[in-house]
Amino acid sequence: MVNTKTILPPFIISENLVL
Repeated sequence: MVNTKTILPPFIISENLVL
């Protein structure tokens, strides 16, 4: 997830953290 969140925009990072 860390790698994915780095590629995705900031707002997406928050959603990924929840998931």
